[in-house]
Amino acid sequence: SSDLGPSHLSGQCLRERGIQVVTSMASPSRHHSLHAVLSLSTLALAWSSPMAGNCGAPQNFDLHIGGSTEFYDLPAPEASCTISAITSTTGGLCWFPAPKDIALCFGSTCHGAGDTNPHIIDWKKPAGETVLTAENIHESLCGLHVKNFMYCCRTNEVERLESDGPEVERVAFEVNV
Repeated sequence: SSDLGPSHLSGQCLRERGIQVVTSMASPSRHHSLHAVLSLSTLALAWSSPMAGNCGAPQNFDLHIGGSTEFYDLPAPEASCTISAITSTTGGLCWFPAPKDIALCFGSTCHGAGDTNPHIIDWKKPAGETVLTAENIHESLCGLHVKNFMYCCRTNEVERLESDGPEVERVAFEVNV
């Protein structure tokens, strides 16, 4: 929940939401007061620009009408991918949104005709495609909130890693969360 009402202003709760908390001495009687220092990004409640994050933490971002974003950090070999998000339309004139919100694609290979609240497991990414594109597919006046967006593409190949010592082999396994 994004409610920051009086019952949600404990220092612990604010820290969990990523808000910097500063405690100061308010008077000689050592009465402590809590001051939340809110940055511009905090005021946006963690809605930010999408960032590459294969197998990383969930993120929230907006896609404007017809907008798209690309994530450039996928492994080059064929991979199994899990992608999930919660989508919702935005805009005062978005009266009749299309039934699907978002197109997810590896190059020209897209997941069906689009998704709403995608929860895709074990989608095969073609070899050589290293970019995931997420596109708002509404053709009307609808923007798109994308919440808790996560993607994880893992190969099932043996990878060779070089270190300061002898060459090491590592096997990457798909992780289901």
